[in-house]
Parts: sequence; C-alpha cells; structure tokens
Amino acid sequence: MLRTSVNDPGALLIADTKVAPADVPGTTTTADQIKGYIARFQAETKYSSAVLAIATNDKKAADEWVDALKDWVAAAGLAGHFSASRHDDKTWFIIGGVDRPVANGPSKSSTARATTSKRRGQSP
Repeated sequence: MLRTSVNDPGALLIADTKVAPADVPGTTTTADQIKGYIARFQAETKYSSAVLAIATNDKKAADEWVDALKDWVAAAGLAGHFSASRHDDKTWFIIGGVDRPVANGPSKSSTARATTSKRRGQSP
C-alpha cells in the first residue's frame, strides 16, 4: 500500500503485511514487491520522505526484514533505518523512515515521525 499524508503531502506511507514463512525477504516475489514500492518512492520526486512499515507474524522474519530493508533502501540510493518491535504474541512491526540523501545527510522528518508514532503506539 502506498498512501500520502493529509498533514504532510511530501511524505509517503508504504505499508504491507507479510505472513511467515511464505512472505519473507528471501522469497523472490515478496522481495520484488517491496523493492518495487521502494523504487516507486525513489522515482516519485514529489515525495521528500517516506515511512515504511511491515507487519509479520514471526520474530525471525522481523529481524530478516530489518536487514533486508536496510540493504534495499541503500541499494536504491536512499537513506533509511529500520527496527522491529513486538506488538503481541503473533505480531511484529518493522518500521522506519526513508529519506532522500541531501548534502548534509538525510532529513530528520520521516525518522522523527516514525519514532514519535512508535512511542505513542500509533501508526505513523
């Protein structure tokens, strides 16, 4: 899912739900889908930042998602960071900010939104 924010039309929300063990970063179709979302953000210059969120049902898969997202975002020439947090016994959220690199480093906008929302227990 790709959505913009009414409050910040320069930001994009990229969100998806993946069920392990079928939908993990090592599955070609799953990886291609998420890489496609990242590529669409990278190509759409009207967005300055994005919050990328994935929900999964497995801690090991969540850790794999964190590593894969870092790699895929960097490969697209973007800046980003990701972390996984446990929602309940069956749900893990992987969330992070993605920014376009600028001369002085990535902007803090999506990072701040993701961190603040995570602390409040809300979606970014």
